[in-house]
Amino acid sequence: MKKKLSRLLALALAAALTLSGCSSGTTEEAESSAEAPSSAAQEEQGEAIEDLVIARLSTAEMQTFNILYSQTMEDFANLCNMVDSLMEIDNYSRIVPCIAESYTTNEDKSVWTFQIRDGVKWVDVNGNEKADCTSQDFATAMEWILNFHKNESSQTSDFLIMLEGANEYYEYTKTLSEEEAFALTAEEGSVFKEMVGVETPDANTLIYRCIGSRPYWDSLSTCLWPMSQAMVDELGGPAGVKAMNNENMWYNGCYTMTSYVQGNEKTLTKNPAYWDKDCKLFDTVTIKIVDSTDTAYQLYQSGEIDQVSLYESTIQTILDDPNHEYHDSMIPLQPIRSYSIRFNFDKYKEDGTPDTNWNTAAANKAFRLSIYYGLDLTNYYSRLNPLDPLSCENEYYTMKGLAYTPGVNDPTNYLDTVLYDAVNAYYSDTYSNIVDVEETETTKDLIDTYKEFTAMAEEAKAINDDMDARYQACAEAEAYLISHALVLPAYHSSSWCLTKINPYS
Repeated sequence: MKKKLSRLLALALAAALTLSGCSSGTTEEAESSAEAPSSAAQEEQGEAIEDLVIARLSTAEMQTFNILYSQTMEDFANLCNMVDSLMEIDNYSRIVPCIAESYTTNEDKSVWTFQIRDGVKWVDVNGNEKADCTSQDFATAMEWILNFHKNESSQTSDFLIMLEGANEYYEYTKTLSEEEAFALTAEEGSVFKEMVGVETPDANTLIYRCIGSRPYWDSLSTCLWPMSQAMVDELGGPAGVKAMNNENMWYNGCYTMTSYVQGNEKTLTKNPAYWDKDCKLFDTVTIKIVDSTDTAYQLYQSGEIDQVSLYESTIQTILDDPNHEYHDSMIPLQPIRSYSIRFNFDKYKEDGTPDTNWNTAAANKAFRLSIYYGLDLTNYYSRLNPLDPLSCENEYYTMKGLAYTPGVNDPTNYLDTVLYDAVNAYYSDTYSNIVDVEETETTKDLIDTYKEFTAMAEEAKAINDDMDARYQACAEAEAYLISHALVLPAYHSSSWCLTKINPYS
């Protein structure tokens, strides 16, 4: 049904996550804008908040409690507080220790060894200890991801082309029945351990063997989460994991979700067993689901929530009134997402028949470019940031500054999502539907263009001994993608908020 609905859309607006530290411009530059009001919220220190309350739109409700399966920001916004990764990125966009306290690599950077810290505990929803989090949990997680029947091809793309034996194991599981695949584990002596380059010589040592040199594997480690086989067993196997909720999942992050009412409200509670004792945490974080930004603003006015994002009408109302209570309290938010416009190349009408007129037009490069160069999105930017609309302008598929810090986040992670006929090319499969386009005289140029971009991206991914050359090749592939209007850069999130906390900390 989801696939069918997406095909009814001629154009789709989608988001690609980028790092807050890789935005265009610094916090200081944004705050010194001539048009920006001074921020009393930053100058005055109020009473410390122990129990934070925020609001999120109903469209941002989470869809799964399995972080290994999810590919949406809406899920990650919650789950990343509940499950810790191998390494993580701090608020300065640096890769820093998380569950792994250190790591090393060999000379050609094909083998990466991580040391898992002691004291990381799995707990239940009430904070009761269940088990230690060990290196084996990352092997279990990788087996889950690469098992076709368990994870349904989600989150596989990077590993299939980088990790020894990953693609072979994935293809092997596809030949099995669901029952046979569900019975597989990552324990010692398993088929997984025999085939895939993941080793766990002891509880604190985790080794990944890559297919050739992979100098950016450490950046990928920020997206490596563990899963305990003991939890899988407790839930009755993979079927139970797929259906798990906040009450029966295991946690190793800084919060547990102690209450959850879908579409209404959820509460995160500080994990008493959390390994990072120096981490500054709220006692609870309550997330209220609202139907509109206006409702969220009203809740902030009444003191029911502690932070709210602002949009055009509200910002303008505040700016136009020098006596407004919030006139000097708005602060800019750091851009964290890059948005693009995508064409649906295999669109269907509501009656189920192909929309031939649209599909023919979309396959034409001149038509796509006319939309790209003809669109003036300035007024649209004003809805997000009326103070400085052009700060939302984005000329890239990713975002300006993505690769300014080598090793933080590899560009191929983004290019992979729009490849032609590639495993887990999320946006190509979900929005553009390019692989479903039948090759005809009309569509041949479109398909050839997609294939050429894919070849350029694959060549860039193959460069592992010179990061400057790798980034240059990625940039050329991205430029080809945009110059042929396969993806149209739209904007990045640059907005303002009212807050009682420090959003940069």
